[in-house]
Amino acid sequence: MTKFGKYILHEKIASGGMAEIFRASFVGDMGFEKTCTIKKILPHLSEDESFVNMFIDEARLVSRLSHNNIVQVHDFGKIENSYYITMSYLDGKDLRKVVQRAEQLQGQIPHQLCAFLITEVLKGLNYAHEIIEKNKNLGIIHRDISPPNILISYQGEVKITDFGIAKAASNISLTVAGMLKGKSGYMSPEQARGDDLDSRSDLFAAGIVLWEMLTGQKLFK
Repeated sequence: MTKFGKYILHEKIASGGMAEIFRASFVGDMGFEKTCTIKKILPHLSEDESFVNMFIDEARLVSRLSHNNIVQVHDFGKIENSYYITMSYLDGKDLRKVVQRAEQLQGQIPHQLCAFLITEVLKGLNYAHEIIEKNKNLGIIHRDISPPNILISYQGEVKITDFGIAKAASNISLTVAGMLKGKSGYMSPEQARGDDLDSRSDLFAAGIVLWEMLTGQKLFK
């Protein structure tokens, strides 16, 4: 365990190219304690202004989203030289691990369950795509719908996470034209070309995820 401001960091859950994620506890007064998830920008990127701005954008963007199928953001800040986001903790596994476990058991995810999982993902995406502020659609596109970013709790909840490369019309930091972000195996053709995107790009990725769940194979290698 490591003390991190008003939080206590427990085990590391995941680490990616931009941040590392921990199961943590918020410690309040009179013994109050609540489990949460802390996403910290990687130390060597803390001095990179473009990465810091992207991280700040994610916090500002996702804090506007409140839906049962999207992981909720509760706090954002900087402790010493570490920027962080605090999110709800989901006790479960990501879809990639579920698919890998099915492969290990030489089984297949039941088709009804595949349909349920992707329906829950689409509910969250529809909310993000359609959210309006001040009579204007925010134009949010996730751009990285893939099994690692779909979380499934042991209670049956399904939530989308990691809007770190999401594109919104109101983003503070602008994406460099032509820069590719996302996992190549789940990109729509227009995303792979670096073209302008709309919500259909996320639906294309969701279709790939469904195909892979149903077949147990990769669509694009």
